[in-house]
Amino acid sequence: MSGPRMRIVEDVAQVEGGHAIVIVEGKGQYLGDGTLGIRRLGYEAAHLAAEGWRVADARVTADRYEIRDGAIQFYLGPEVTRHLTSDDHVAIDVNGIPGQAVLAWPMITPFYEGKTEFRRFSARPRPAPVEPPAPASAPAPDEEPTVIMVPLHARAPQPQLPPESETVRPTPMPPPPPLGPDPDEVARRKGSQPEKPAGGRVLAVVLPVVWCLAALGIGAAAWHFRPQGEAVATAPAETPPALPDNPPSIDLPPVTDLPPETLPETPPQTPPVAETPPQNPTLPDPQPPAARSVQDIVRSATSPQQIYDEALKFRARGDYQGMLLLLENAAERGHGEAMLEIGRLYDPATFIAGQPFSRANPAQAAKFYRKAEAAGVPEAATALAALKTLLDQKAAGGDAEARAALAAYWP
Repeated sequence: MSGPRMRIVEDVAQVEGGHAIVIVEGKGQYLGDGTLGIRRLGYEAAHLAAEGWRVADARVTADRYEIRDGAIQFYLGPEVTRHLTSDDHVAIDVNGIPGQAVLAWPMITPFYEGKTEFRRFSARPRPAPVEPPAPASAPAPDEEPTVIMVPLHARAPQPQLPPESETVRPTPMPPPPPLGPDPDEVARRKGSQPEKPAGGRVLAVVLPVVWCLAALGIGAAAWHFRPQGEAVATAPAETPPALPDNPPSIDLPPVTDLPPETLPETPPQTPPVAETPPQNPTLPDPQPPAARSVQDIVRSATSPQQIYDEALKFRARGDYQGMLLLLENAAERGHGEAMLEIGRLYDPATFIAGQPFSRANPAQAAKFYRKAEAAGVPEAATALAALKTLLDQKAAGGDAEARAALAAYWP
């Protein structure tokens, strides 16, 4: 199926330059959203986005589009044209129109920044300028503004008290009775009784002490001067009764004569069984180490082979963006197997959507196959020959992208 008929011309109505028109001929109506896909052939970062060229798919939005004379015209501004030169061959597809066309980008007058500003990919109406608010009218010269000075610690206004004649004075309450004895009563009692002399109080304390000391001295003298020959009478000790030599024996019935029902039944004692510890205890599996980032791998790698091996681990985990970055880094260091793997990612015969690209790119596949062949990888020549056979079949069916890839790498 052949792609739509397209052509690219410069928008000469824009005198500042840097504007182009993509014209799709033979279309009387259009139901798309005005977005285009622009890919340049022969580059790794082949997709044009708002921030420039990138590896992953991207779309740009025309400033506007219109239908005129049976053709759809998409107007592109300087933010798109400044990334393209007349040496670029691009594949353009339009949303809502099947197929794509491969064209040579024409010579566009460079944008002159002194006259206008860059337009954005998606045309958005600019907001109307907001007029500044009118300045507040100044007070008339005869009118002086009233300034009220309020202190920082201003108190709240005090309530107005009525005149003294109208003020109701509260009746004073009697003081509460004292908690302890009345001091007047204590003084009165002290005055009615004669005060005892201080000497009487001293004698009342000293006399008992003197009597105690005298009693101790008399007892000690009596003990010292007692008669030495006087025997002290002691009570005779009681002698325990003698036990007989042959005490009478007491015949007791044997325990076995008791009725069988009176004998307590002792349950058999079962020796405790010691728990045998397991010979080989099962230990929990250690946690897998955390995956390293692409930057750490590239920084610590000592050879391209290590980077290539880590890329294969990323692919096994399903991290295809990290895999692509590691493969590209290893390829830049001259690793042939990494070049071959990148070519297989682009090859239509081995392409898998989303791992990591959304569409195949035969031109990129041929480019990396040739690099791998030059690096001495034997499989690269076989993959390159199979790719050429596939492109020949597609070009015979009218595929414009296949024709462009054959013209670029098999002239």
